[in-house]
Amino acid sequence: MAALRDPDYQSVKPKIYELPGVRFSSQTSLLAPSRNFGNQVLPAVRKLVENDIAGNAGFRVATVDAQGTEIDELHSKAPEPAKAVNVALSRAIQAAAEDAVEPVGQPTMLVAIQPSTGDILAVAQNDPADAQGAISLTGRFPPGSTMKAVSALAALQSGKVNAESPLPCPGKTTIDGRRIVPNSSEFDKGTIPLRSAFAFSCNTTFAQLAVDMPPDLLTNSAQSLGLGVDFDVPGLTTITGSVPPATDVVERAEDAFGQGKVLASPFGMALVSASIAKGSMPVPQLVRGKESKADKQPTAPPAAALDPVRQMMREVVDYGTAPQLKPYGDVRGKTGTAQFGDGVHSHGWFMGYRGDLAFATLVLSGETSTPALEVAARFLKAVP
Repeated sequence: MAALRDPDYQSVKPKIYELPGVRFSSQTSLLAPSRNFGNQVLPAVRKLVENDIAGNAGFRVATVDAQGTEIDELHSKAPEPAKAVNVALSRAIQAAAEDAVEPVGQPTMLVAIQPSTGDILAVAQNDPADAQGAISLTGRFPPGSTMKAVSALAALQSGKVNAESPLPCPGKTTIDGRRIVPNSSEFDKGTIPLRSAFAFSCNTTFAQLAVDMPPDLLTNSAQSLGLGVDFDVPGLTTITGSVPPATDVVERAEDAFGQGKVLASPFGMALVSASIAKGSMPVPQLVRGKESKADKQPTAPPAAALDPVRQMMREVVDYGTAPQLKPYGDVRGKTGTAQFGDGVHSHGWFMGYRGDLAFATLVLSGETSTPALEVAARFLKAVP
């Protein structure tokens, strides 16, 4: 006996339908819409719950005569069907995510999380990304300017600046007399409010802000948003990323705009977005009834610091680096371009949220954030 999805059956029906002795029956089953649907999640879930969904077979004990005719039933036990297993993954959101990443030629990923619950709604990779493994969940990449959401939170928590504080955004700046930090194409905005430096993505502003921060302030702010927290999510292996304390001033300045030694996965940056949206770190969940655990439960950021970050993320879309997303509702987020290797090429990021949907997308070797924004636009256009 073989079970075929209807499209597969229709493709072979002309060759097999008239074969003698072959019978066909139709049945509605809860199958994924395609063989590759959720392929970074569902196979692991299937392995996790295979014993739970097996159920228990029934049996009967009976006496029979010499001809095999049953005389009397001595004992019987009815089969025990297994309880249904519910997975947080959303079919509609997963499909939208897969459709959004599929057209891109470079390895591309998108992870979506529901801030209010921590439900992992989608984990999507295109074929070039699949060839590298589950990098949406465990890859470690420089987050580029998406890290400025963490840096802005840290700066506001320090109490030394607020969203309206006038700060210089020169085309380039020198840190500790050793490291020249440029803006993209060395754009120069003069002196502008912190919120505008965030919207325009001024590397020079955030590098200078980090100079006066304590070595562990970025680390603590990142952990308050889930970045650097380790999770045991039944059915999945995940890595959020790492933001080590930086005693060296130059390293701290580079960390502030997502270069340096900071690393993140798309899963980690989706969690950062979800934490900003919720106001505290949600614990990611996948399989109902199988509780995820975190190695730490960080203190939630103060609302007085987090509220301005949310507004800055809206201004990124309103007039900053992500105007492509304006047609798709109240989207808040941050773009990122992250150099890697010898610095010649860059990855492209976008992380953000709309309502109770937080997500991050990454295009490896995207060179700018534009391909990631295009993925985000396709995704937001398609989701309910």
